[in-house]
Amino acid sequence: MARRIAELGFDVTGVDFMLSDKLPVHPSIKYLEGSICDIPFPDRAFDYVISTDTLEHIVDIQRAISELRRVCRHKLIIVVPCQREYRWTFALHINFFPYIDSFMRVMGNNSGKCFKLGGDIMYVEDVA
Repeated sequence: MARRIAELGFDVTGVDFMLSDKLPVHPSIKYLEGSICDIPFPDRAFDYVISTDTLEHIVDIQRAISELRRVCRHKLIIVVPCQREYRWTFALHINFFPYIDSFMRVMGNNSGKCFKLGGDIMYVEDVA
């Protein structure tokens, strides 16, 4: 996703807890190792913040959401799998969002828009 966004002419900064050697190389992309619960940037550092397939793995999900909102200046986009909790699963998920309503409750506000996107839930919020 980072490469596709960069190819549209945007500067992209990717943050992950562990960086892979296989990340796409592009002059408009930089990567940084860090935690979603303590994003290493100042308040309102980015116009757009996109989080994909992350919150389902996070223990302190409210802290992560707070950090995403903190570094966002205009628009926050979050994508999580629409998935039920099963007794036995190979997914390393600790948070499950079987319905749009279950994810909206976690987001804790009504200002965002949420909809199904294939097998995922996509959330879009205008940050003021």
